Amino acid sequence: MQRPIPRTSLLLTLALSLLAEIDTFGIQPAIANLIDNIEVLQETNACVECQLGKANLSDSKFSGADLYNADLTEANLKNTDLSNANLINSALVNANLRRSNLSGANLRKANLGRVNLLNANLKGTNLTLTNLVNSNLSGSDLTSADLSGASLWRANLSKTILIDTAMTGANLTNATLKDALLDEKTLNGAKLCNTTMPDGTIENKDCLPEKKPEQKTDQNSDQNSNPKP
Repeated sequence: MQRPIPRTSLLLTLALSLLAEIDTFGIQPAIANLIDNIEVLQETNACVECQLGKANLSDSKFSGADLYNADLTEANLKNTDLSNANLINSALVNANLRRSNLSGANLRKANLGRVNLLNANLKGTNLTLTNLVNSNLSGSDLTSADLSGASLWRANLSKTILIDTAMTGANLTNATLKDALLDEKTLNGAKLCNTTMPDGTIENKDCLPEKKPEQKTDQNSDQNSNPKP
């Protein structure tokens, strides 16, 4: 009777087969490249236009780092210090930036769709023209931040601090500002449609009116109604 194969051997066999498959499809070089990029970032505090997707950079210090046009999609940046960093045009979709420090950082035109910025420090951060669709900024401090032209569609801005924050041209459609702290000028020029205000009321002042169906005119009847000379 054949002896059963131990569970550890099965797992080892599966792991080896997966590694072989990964190597076949060229994924291992990508992982090696990611490791190299992380080392470069740690040594030089810069990684311009490099691939850092899914990298675990939590609890790190990268203050003043140059990450222009870097790909940080799904990266773990929890509790990471990125104060005064250059993140212009960077991709941070689905990244974890919970409790991160981005004060004074430049994120102009960055893609932060579905990003987690819960309780983050965003004081004085440049977020102009950024994509923050479906992002979670709950509890974050955006004092003196610039969100001009940012897309905040369905963003969670509950319990945020928005004092002296610029939001001209920002799109807050379907966003929530429940219990947010803001001043009178914060929302000047921002688009509000189905937006939950700090007091829980819904603001629709910038919703576009529904288009009425165009009435078709009968050209023949118009011609018949006009008498011939």
